[in-house]
Amino acid sequence: MHRYLRFIPAFMLVGSLLLPGMASAQLLPGSFGGRIVSEAPCISPLGPSLVVGVKSTGINPIVKNYIWTPATITMLVGPPILGGQILGIADIPFACWNPIKGGLFGLFTFLSYSYGQRMTYIGTSFPGGSIPVIGI
Repeated sequence: MHRYLRFIPAFMLVGSLLLPGMASAQLLPGSFGGRIVSEAPCISPLGPSLVVGVKSTGINPIVKNYIWTPATITMLVGPPILGGQILGIADIPFACWNPIKGGLFGLFTFLSYSYGQRMTYIGTSFPGGSIPVIGI
């Protein structure tokens, strides 16, 4: 019985060293990607922004909101386009203000905020099949 008691401090030491590492993994930037299913203009502290709803791919697709700001490093096509594809990195929870969403002239301010993660680096594409081809 006494030989097992000396392992308790060792387990406590290992656990206390690993716990901060597991907690900080939740704060690291995360990747996302999928089809853009909604987009709405808004105003953030970084300037005019877009709230973008991205439907992920896979077995159980969900729609998550992300916020594109002028500080987002944007590659390929440009800002997100409704119906296009997006792949990128998002970092912190972010909010922006949409005056139209808040009711009559934005009087209900608690309803006029949109929430999501801020995009830091993205690559976008044109919507598939919706580009008109002239001359065919």
